[in-house]
Amino acid sequence: MYTVISPSGIWSPDGLNILGIDEPGGGVVPRLFVMADGGGEKHYLELGGNLPQDYELNRPDWSPDGKKIAFHTRTWFTENYFLQNVFAKK
Repeated sequence: MYTVISPSGIWSPDGLNILGIDEPGGGVVPRLFVMADGGGEKHYLELGGNLPQDYELNRPDWSPDGKKIAFHTRTWFTENYFLQNVFAKK
């Protein structure tokens, strides 16, 4: 497991906290965390169960007042389609 502080991590507007991403490998989902600027324990953010499987977290950012966080997810998925009547009837 490795921790991304920069370029994916960013300081809070008040300069007291860092928002970062833990991106473990091996199919384990990435996690957002907030950590005090002096280090210490990471506080992981609960993202809920509505994110797609095998997603990547990118570009976390704070709102100007530091009370909200935005982030981007990226995933790869496939869809299957079934076509009927491909050939015109003779």
